[in-house]
Amino acid sequence: YSSKLIYISTDYIFDGENGPYREDDKPNPINIYGRTKLEAENIMKSKLKNYLIIRTAQLYGVAERPVLSEVEGSSAPTKNFAIKIIYNMQNNKKVYAADDLYSTPTYAGSLSEIIIKLIEKNAEGIYHGAGAEFINRYDYVNKIADVFNLNKNLIQKVKLKNLKLIAKRPKKGGLKIDKISKDISITPGSCEHCLRLFKEELP
Repeated sequence: YSSKLIYISTDYIFDGENGPYREDDKPNPINIYGRTKLEAENIMKSKLKNYLIIRTAQLYGVAERPVLSEVEGSSAPTKNFAIKIIYNMQNNKKVYAADDLYSTPTYAGSLSEIIIKLIEKNAEGIYHGAGAEFINRYDYVNKIADVFNLNKNLIQKVKLKNLKLIAKRPKKGGLKIDKISKDISITPGSCEHCLRLFKEELP
């Protein structure tokens, strides 16, 4: 068949010991989510000649079908991290953000543009489509507060271990995007710029 299978994967296929990661860095997932995503990647590579794997990290954007989800003991209308933070702070609830948990937050609008350009180029193989800024959760939440004019006194700095999350998280995850910058001439804007675009999308 001439059809191409496109698969969206994640930085969670890496262990977070030395991020952000390039496309050719060795995967080593530390949780079930990462292991299942890597398994799917490996199946594609072993069974298909014409495939496109696009890895992304900490995706955020407007959620069309919100569902109730717990965040640090308070209800928020979505599983989207950025919206959870905004929702809780708008409702005068404390939020807890780890200063030792790093990633490259990715605006859904930027990822959409990357996917379209890769399709137009008829790209194959593995590409990283992520935000341009490698940032920890605490600094990221502070940027969200700045853009959305929220009360920063509600932000509590913690360590990842203090969050007592059920699943392990890669502490220094995130993805390098040199390959897409070179191959399709796209470099997403700064974290603040993308958050402002996100703000314009919200009702």
